[in-house]
Amino acid sequence: MMKKIFGKSSSNNNNSKSKDKQSSKDQASKPNVQSEKEEKKQSLAIDAHLQDMSRKNQKTISLLLLGPGGSGKSTVLKQMEKIYRGEVQKRILKDAAQYIRQNILEDIYDLATQNAILKATHPECALNEQSQEICTRIASLKGGHLEETELTPELAREISILWNDSGLQHTYNIRRRSHIMDNSSYFFRHIERISKPEYRTNFEDYVRVRHRTTGIIESEFDVAVDGGNPNNKWKFKVTDVGGQRTERKKWLRCFSDIHAIIYVMSLAAYDQTLFEDHTQNCYREALDVFGKTMKHDALSTIDVIVFLNKNDLFTPKIAVVPFTVFKPDFPADKKHDANAVKDYLRTEYKSRFYGGLKVDKSPRRIHFHITCATDTNQIETVMHLIQFETVRKMMRVGMLM
Repeated sequence: MMKKIFGKSSSNNNNSKSKDKQSSKDQASKPNVQSEKEEKKQSLAIDAHLQDMSRKNQKTISLLLLGPGGSGKSTVLKQMEKIYRGEVQKRILKDAAQYIRQNILEDIYDLATQNAILKATHPECALNEQSQEICTRIASLKGGHLEETELTPELAREISILWNDSGLQHTYNIRRRSHIMDNSSYFFRHIERISKPEYRTNFEDYVRVRHRTTGIIESEFDVAVDGGNPNNKWKFKVTDVGGQRTERKKWLRCFSDIHAIIYVMSLAAYDQTLFEDHTQNCYREALDVFGKTMKHDALSTIDVIVFLNKNDLFTPKIAVVPFTVFKPDFPADKKHDANAVKDYLRTEYKSRFYGGLKVDKSPRRIHFHITCATDTNQIETVMHLIQFETVRKMMRVGMLM
């Protein structure tokens, strides 16, 4: 009996379990169908995103900013930020104030210590009694005292007195070994305004402040290249790498996926030495670094735009300081000729760039622009030319559909 009842009962249970399993299968199949639809939807969305990214990448111009320290690379990048993004953020301008004041203190300290050295051999560097007292005091700010010094309105007035002394002006004019900033005269002229507690940095101040680039800085800008047509936007991806010797090993990481290089050198540095090596001339360093960089296989088809920068400082300087201080065998009748120096540099750069190849046989080209990186209008004009030339080459070699 028990077996019979058990057997009957078991049969009913099996039927019930079978129905339950079928029901579970039916219910499970519904989520599976839903899941497949969701996956297909996601897949289509991913495909669309990848296609969109592909289109954007086709309309991305990647530029690499290179050049030795102090050439003005970062100034060019600041100008690009203003040209393509509009006004500089207030936070950035506010943060720049401390660097501007520090630049002023460092430069007046360097001038004061340099003056003490030079006046022994250069009588024209002698200071009047009041200036000498200020100069001695500033030259004593060694070590942490300089960092702890605050640029107060009172100190600014004393710096102005010292700066306007003819002896310090002579010191400034023969500063080539002291690494005084090229823009220091601008800041000394505006020191009263800068020293006020309510001082607010403007763009003219910001674009001139020196803050050495370390590491790799990437910036992206949306640019209308078709006659300003907002519907035809391109992306400019600009990479700025520090120019000091310790930073240059990082350059190699940036050589892939670029369309052009902007190489910046200072025209005004022909009589100056490196910040990090007082035995190496700045012109020689700029040319040597360029030559070595251009031999890299990854750059064999990459165009280069050379900015012969700081022309505003170079033009008055070459009229006074002959080019023979850099190149003793330069023609005597051309040693004060600005155009002759620029022609010489073009020849030197082309020689290193093409490496003996005829221009028409080379897959890459070199272009030159005489620039003043602190002039927004000029940099904007130059950047428009670079946009046009780079897009034209990309179309010519089939990088664009």
